[in-house]
Amino acid sequence: MRYINCTKDELVRFAKNRGLKLRTNAKRTEYAKALKKADQTLRFRFLDLPPEMRNKIYNELLIYEEYVGLPPSDSCDLSTNQQGGIFGPVSRQHHYGRSE
Repeated sequence: MRYINCTKDELVRFAKNRGLKLRTNAKRTEYAKALKKADQTLRFRFLDLPPEMRNKIYNELLIYEEYVGLPPSDSCDLSTNQQGGIFGPVSRQHHYGRSE
């Protein structure tokens, strides 16, 4: 975010919402620098999400119902990568690492 375009009131509110502690008479630029530094160290903690929410995300990312790849072949010419390449056709129907 470009804090340079924000008013001091907005920066104070952002800092308060982020739990940042600055001196009461801090300048606008000090708030902007503190917020920028906090942004650089911000991390999303996926495993802190409730299990139900994590499972919904896993389902969206790991379960596919479409077919990807080429039809099966009796032979595989690795030099030209025909008929599915090294692994042959790939089905994207996976559930947590298991093919279904």
